[in-house]
Amino acid sequence: MPIFTLPGNPVSAYVSFQVFARPAIGALQGYDRLGLEKVQAVLTGPLRSPAGRRSFLRGVLDRAAGQVTPLTGQGSHQIATLGKANALVVVPEWVVQMSEGDTAEVLVLP
Repeated sequence: MPIFTLPGNPVSAYVSFQVFARPAIGALQGYDRLGLEKVQAVLTGPLRSPAGRRSFLRGVLDRAAGQVTPLTGQGSHQIATLGKANALVVVPEWVVQMSEGDTAEVLVLP
């Protein structure tokens, strides 16, 4: 029987569910469309990420403009920022900062 454990902080739990558990549940059901949609978007502002760790930072995606705005307050306990977000900006583990105008992979939140 599969068991999914999630982190204790609310934002971490939500992001972990969306990124890892949701697609796994779909795969167990033979349904491959439960994963989050991936798009490319241009950053409207800079962002930072710890070295050696893949980050999923909250942002606001403007699909029509092809842009994503990183939100401030990225702490895993900061629920208000999650309420404003409609996307997660993926920052690879080898990247510590991205600049305005860079293109990023973005996961669209349901």
